[in-house]
Amino acid sequence: MDSANAHAVEVLNGLIETTFDSAESYGKAADLARNPRFRDLFKHKAEARLALAEGLKQTVRNFEGEPADKASAAGPLHQGILVLRDKLGGNSDKPLIEEVKLGETFVRNKFERAAQDALMPSQARAEIDRTFGQVVADHEEITKLRAEFG
Repeated sequence: MDSANAHAVEVLNGLIETTFDSAESYGKAADLARNPRFRDLFKHKAEARLALAEGLKQTVRNFEGEPADKASAAGPLHQGILVLRDKLGGNSDKPLIEEVKLGETFVRNKFERAAQDALMPSQARAEIDRTFGQVVADHEEITKLRAEFG
């Protein structure tokens, strides 16, 4: 595998792990949410993130790489923070929403760095741009949701 393809596989696998982390965090947030609206939204977001990961995995295969198949080691830490913030929040979903927004900001920034990577081959860039668009839309949606709490 040439160096450009190896670089693409490395970056894409990092995004896959982050996407799995995000899906698991959304799943944990759905389990913790008190409001059925948030519970349903987070379940949907978890499923959508798994679908994004599948697209990224296919792109890795197109570069003859082995796609990541699990979340990163940092994922459980964020899920633990979700649980802690939920416990501190009493009967409100506000701390949970705030933590989800922080997670979304991290994901958005990671995808943005990958989208701006000048070494990325065009096929990988196209997939990153496609997924980045969804990540940005999700970030904006969660930001609006957070604003509902003032």
